[in-house]
Amino acid sequence: MVRSLIVPYCKNCGRKLREEAEECPDCGAKKIIKEGKEGEKNYTGIIVPYCKNCGRKLREEAEECPDCD
Repeated sequence: MVRSLIVPYCKNCGRKLREEAEECPDCGAKKIIKEGKEGEKNYTGIIVPYCKNCGRKLREEAEECPDCD
């Protein structure tokens, strides 16, 4: 039941960014967006595991959600 979500973050200061942000609100660095296959947007980001059933953010090593198992 675990899935991963890519969360955009600022490559300059590390702050988590909103999907629609053009630049970092803390340091002003511009968000880098690369176009992938078929127009997909690839963001610099971190992978955050979450439960596909309840949406809870999980530890990286989690195999099951403690709330839904």
